Amino acid sequence: MARSPDELMRYALSEAYRATRAVRPNPRVGCALETTDGQMILAHHARVGESHAERRVLDICQEMGLDPRGSRVAVTLEPCSHHGRTPPCADALIAAGVAEVFIALEDPFPMVCGAGIEKLRSAGIKVEVGVLRSKAEDLNREWLFAHRNARSHSTLKMATSWDGAWRSSSGASKWITSEEARLKAQQLRSRVDVIATSTTTVAADDPQFTARKMDGTLATDQPKVFVLAKDQSSFKLAGYQLAKHPRGAELIEFSTPEAFLKECYARGLYDVMIESGPTMAQAFMAAGCVDEIWSFSETQFLGGASALRFPDAFEAGQLPGLCYEIQELEQLGPSSVFTILSPSKASK
Repeated sequence: MARSPDELMRYALSEAYRATRAVRPNPRVGCALETTDGQMILAHHARVGESHAERRVLDICQEMGLDPRGSRVAVTLEPCSHHGRTPPCADALIAAGVAEVFIALEDPFPMVCGAGIEKLRSAGIKVEVGVLRSKAEDLNREWLFAHRNARSHSTLKMATSWDGAWRSSSGASKWITSEEARLKAQQLRSRVDVIATSTTTVAADDPQFTARKMDGTLATDQPKVFVLAKDQSSFKLAGYQLAKHPRGAELIEFSTPEAFLKECYARGLYDVMIESGPTMAQAFMAAGCVDEIWSFSETQFLGGASALRFPDAFEAGQLPGLCYEIQELEQLGPSSVFTILSPSKASK
């Protein structure tokens, strides 16, 4: 008995989640092919420049001596219809003689954007779009956001004491949060394409902004670091730890948050995390360029009249009506709370 479209797509999604950062700047894509006699072939896009998931599935069929004619295929993203680093996947599916293609999401990339679906249908292949759409959205959330908005997805990382301080009364800013929270932050760094910070933060803290494993060694996946400066000529990275960053740190002339995120998008860097003090954080929030907040709160009170608090730093800013909703809440060890926030539709 033939599997349902949902069941086929679950196989494709499971395969897509096997993809690593090696596929960037492309999205993670999985494909499941069911032959006419019920055999299942699975594949994902493993590395940029190599075969896409659909072509890999067909290659496996050939290697196994299986005939893909009349098969049913589920793919987590619309098959490409243009020549890039690899030939069009839509053409490969047509040439293979597949009968049905189930697609989770249309590809927002301008060179595809419905053209792959139309090509398949024009060839007489039955196409169903939207199978397990919401699950496929989660798979490539930042990539999809970037292509739909022509700017990179932006996440603000905040770390404060329970009374909202980001620096103690002594002026120290490091190690506000627990060891468990710092490990979580390291893991999050390895997920993003870029860490954006300010010259003020670099000068004050001399951060490394590396992603590290539990044992302290460098993680395989490292973010690139952009240091935003109003005047590039007035700041030099030489002498700071960032000058030795494993993926490189670069000074970027900063005009507006949106212009910066558009530049990241143009470079194929779609997922940006902002790690800085409240001045830069406020600038991105006021511009409507914070798409998510990763907030670490430590259950200690730094106190002191001279403690620098985020609420105080925002006091003079213009953030009226800005509201975020809790998407995820996690306790880290005995004293840290990690919260994921997204802009509320009620924000004005």
